[in-house]
Amino acid sequence: MIWGSGGPVRLPDGMFAPSPGSGSGLCCRAAEPGSTLWAPVVRAAEPGPAFAVLVVEADGRTHGDLAAVALAGGFAPAVGEPPLTDAVVEIRDGAPVRLRLAGGRTLREPAHEVRVPPGWAAAAAGRQSVLVLVVPPGTLIPDPAALDPDGTAGPALHGTAAVDDGPVTVT
Repeated sequence: MIWGSGGPVRLPDGMFAPSPGSGSGLCCRAAEPGSTLWAPVVRAAEPGPAFAVLVVEADGRTHGDLAAVALAGGFAPAVGEPPLTDAVVEIRDGAPVRLRLAGGRTLREPAHEVRVPPGWAAAAAGRQSVLVLVVPPGTLIPDPAALDPDGTAGPALHGTAAVDDGPVTVT
């Protein structure tokens, strides 16, 4: 479970995030109008190393634009294996700080500082990639069926983004 603004939110099996009172802080906070909410989670993999996952939720005014840019960059409905995309997740001090889409022409930043669960940065560095889920407003975490390869495609999109953990760039 993770805690959203309305209380606990169930994560799909194999995913975990920091819990309230764990000293790690909340994974996310309520978004400001026009902002993007980010929830990093770690997904266990058997066999193999864990996956770093970044759930991105834009508000109702900007979600359509975000989804269109994500689709144009190679994202697909969240069913089956996530495709490789042109997206890049910038990571600084172990936390995601920026999502670059459309070859870097579209940037998304979280509404607030993003707190990551233990192992997230190591999973991203180990695979040199982050699984990005773009979910509709009010979702925070998609229905677990949206992540099930045997499920049906829902409104969530997914794709694999490269990792940029180099020096901070000014755009």
